[in-house]
Amino acid sequence: ADYKKRRGVLEAALTSAGISPISPQGGFFICADTSRLTFPDSVYEEESLSAPSPMPRDWALARYMTHTNPKVAVIPPSPFYSPENVDQAKNYVRFAFCKTDDLLEEAQLRLATIDPTGDLEKK
Repeated sequence: ADYKKRRGVLEAALTSAGISPISPQGGFFICADTSRLTFPDSVYEEESLSAPSPMPRDWALARYMTHTNPKVAVIPPSPFYSPENVDQAKNYVRFAFCKTDDLLEEAQLRLATIDPTGDLEKK
């Protein structure tokens, strides 16, 4: 019951931020469609020891959302795809809801700072 509540809190926060959650029937992660979000192209050029080259969109978006705005950690799904299918993950990221209520509330506040246009550069 606790995880259903936590999932609901995160789904509501994502929806309010204009990010479309895909509600799971089990597990501790919500995948979400981020296709309406925009961020600077310069993120693709950042160096990373772990990121593939060229950096896929989901990976670049995850870096931006984690380190810049809204400073909520997200997981790019493309590492779970074969190289020829990485592009299928470009508009998705994963959010973990196996967190404390306090952390989910903080994530909710941070996600609420996303500009209604989806432009992550605007605050």
